[in-house]
Amino acid sequence: MLAQDFEDFELVIADNGSTDGTEEMARAAVAADERVRYDRSPVNRGATWNYNRLVASTDAEFFKWSAHDDMLAPRFLSACVAELDRSPNAVLAYPRTVLIDAEGDVQDDDFVDGLDLRDADPLIRFRRYMVHIGEQHAVFGLIRRSALLETGLIANCWGGDQVVLAELLVKGTFNEVPERLFLRRYHPETSMVANRTPAEVATWYDPTRRSRRALPRTRLTVELAKAAGRAAAPSSTRVKLRVAVLRYWVPHYWRTIGGEMKAALFDVVRRRTAE
Repeated sequence: MLAQDFEDFELVIADNGSTDGTEEMARAAVAADERVRYDRSPVNRGATWNYNRLVASTDAEFFKWSAHDDMLAPRFLSACVAELDRSPNAVLAYPRTVLIDAEGDVQDDDFVDGLDLRDADPLIRFRRYMVHIGEQHAVFGLIRRSALLETGLIANCWGGDQVVLAELLVKGTFNEVPERLFLRRYHPETSMVANRTPAEVATWYDPTRRSRRALPRTRLTVELAKAAGRAAAPSSTRVKLRVAVLRYWVPHYWRTIGGEMKAALFDVVRRRTAE
């Protein structure tokens, strides 16, 4: 990240109660480069909290999230800044992706992100996103911070990055930079691999949810509908956005949602029977 050819930025390291060598490495980075700032929480408060607290920690015009295990080509920032500068209607710019493994070897240099959403009509952009099945790499793109502050940020649920992307799409376009400048790393310890069950994933996002049954797809659907309802748009448009969730999103996942609701109902029945 510090090897970017666009050098006017601040790197904030959000340490979420690490128990390894992160603190030592981070403080060494602060001492070596004045652009680096280190913010440590003594306890793990969950991924959602850790991601979202960063947005208010800076007053920069542009903002980007970065996971610790991904990499950026040197032109990542300069290419995305240039795209946002020439596209005032865009709220987010992201480059194409290369998939790498734990050692940094390329696994796929032809990956299609499919999130270049430049339609003038926000409802069309939103509908197109509702049928997007795939990775959400755009969330690691460069975002206009003013637009980000008008959203609910990453929702506190599995797939919470999809909620903030949906909200941002109502505000402006997503512009894909044709260069492959984002290196997404897949390895056995990545969060979505190491946390295998819905309950483990829910706990990764929010440790306080440890005792509740996870309804990941159901909760994500509810959060998307809520995001549509709080969009900064006329009431008629907000209604259409909610309808889009029902019409374009739910048909893809109704079986999963039904299964989650059925399991939750069985839990209630078992508890009452035990009483």
